[in-house]
Amino acid sequence: MVPQPPLTHTLATLRDHLSRIERPDSAALAAALSAPVTFDGVRGFVSFEDESYVRSLVYRGDRMELRLHCWRPTQSSSLHGHGASACAFKILRGTATETVLGERDRIWAPGSIVEETAPRLHQVMNAGRDPLLTLHAYSPPLPVDAPSSRRGRQVVIVGGGFAGAAVAYHLLREMDADGRIDLVEMGPWLGRGVAYGVESEVFRLNLPASRMSIDPESPDDFVQFSASEAAPQAFLGRALYGRYVTARLGTGVRNSPARLRIWRDEAVAVTRDAATLRSGSTLPADAIVPGDCDRPACQTRPPAPTPRRRVGRVRAGDPSQAGASVARLGPERWMCPMKIGPVRAPCSPPPRTRLRLRPGKARRRS
Repeated sequence: MVPQPPLTHTLATLRDHLSRIERPDSAALAAALSAPVTFDGVRGFVSFEDESYVRSLVYRGDRMELRLHCWRPTQSSSLHGHGASACAFKILRGTATETVLGERDRIWAPGSIVEETAPRLHQVMNAGRDPLLTLHAYSPPLPVDAPSSRRGRQVVIVGGGFAGAAVAYHLLREMDADGRIDLVEMGPWLGRGVAYGVESEVFRLNLPASRMSIDPESPDDFVQFSASEAAPQAFLGRALYGRYVTARLGTGVRNSPARLRIWRDEAVAVTRDAATLRSGSTLPADAIVPGDCDRPACQTRPPAPTPRRRVGRVRAGDPSQAGASVARLGPERWMCPMKIGPVRAPCSPPPRTRLRLRPGKARRRS
């Protein structure tokens, strides 16, 4: 084990300040982090790795801990919460991009102090070109010392609308702690897409609430979420349903040992083993799911290899079928969640048909 470097005067002062806090909530932790901290003050704790970001332990006591997170470009955490722990962090160097489930992304410059409140789920990423250093305070200490380096089944989902979010939700329920899901979505929202991305409650669903559950095992799930038990056949708002999908995705993240990571990017090329993003990053995959079949990457994917085995049946427009056997991604490596079985033909948008009106006989006015 590598010995921990001694605390500098700056870090020792910060440790003493944190230890004296009577009620260490997120606001109190953020106030303590407002003390000046320079790079020289944390130099001994700076460490980088190629596979993942590094969480260097600066101080840990019975009531709180202090860590320095070191990020190379493109490295990020998974989407996560902090349970019962209060959290605040400060940007020391670089620029941090924070993705918060259900909110727009936030960009934090050096010197910014971020106060995290439960039960928010968030993800921090270094989307810049320079290394990123962030100083984090937690109370009580988190049970995890370092990001897991173990890798199990890796699935890439292209598109974070309803289909992509629904597949991610069901995969999270089936995967173990080694499972990894990369969800590629350029837009600011997850689970909404075009269909449910409206803000006005004027736009209504095409199906009654009783048929809109994302979970086939709980057909009344959306009815209970929307508190419409008295009128389960009502056609509710699309904006409400978008919030429902986002909330259920959050439930999947909290309850799953697997990891979900969001990429604010666009897939430009796909092979049988990886997806290439416009930023240049390459995501290795055991299976790739086109959550939005209109994406360019869906039109350039390779043909499905043999043997061919039906993965699952999903009927477009029926959310209760979105999770049908999605976790059993077989040797095809490619499954379209909004079609029947594996996709064997190029996954391009269906051709537009022209509406031809049959000419009728002109009526002569008398």
